[in-house]
Amino acid sequence: MKKRILSLVLILIMCLSICTAALAATRQAGGRSYFDNTGRSVSFGGYSTSAQTEDSIGITVILWHEVARASNKLKDADFVAASGNKTVDGGHYYKVTGTHTSSKNGTNYSGTSETSSKWIP
Repeated sequence: MKKRILSLVLILIMCLSICTAALAATRQAGGRSYFDNTGRSVSFGGYSTSAQTEDSIGITVILWHEVARASNKLKDADFVAASGNKTVDGGHYYKVTGTHTSSKNGTNYSGTSETSSKWIP
């Protein structure tokens, strides 16, 4: 009987550990960056998302070679987006990087995203 109780307690502890790790993984800021073009006219943007309402959540997207950027930050939200448009010089590769941030109870989280490089003629 004692072995069964001990086994059940160990299983419960293991389950709680796994659930805690899974919950911690969802606390990280995440999101996506994107861009598209028609000729040299480029539209770009991104979003940040969280599994719960954050004290603050933000996104900064940069069109590289750092020719343009857009950002946005909201309080008491679980989603935020930012976008921009830019006419770029042709003959270069461009890409967009995103920095996704969130803060809850004084703890900060961040993540990044990046598009593939694209040739703009």
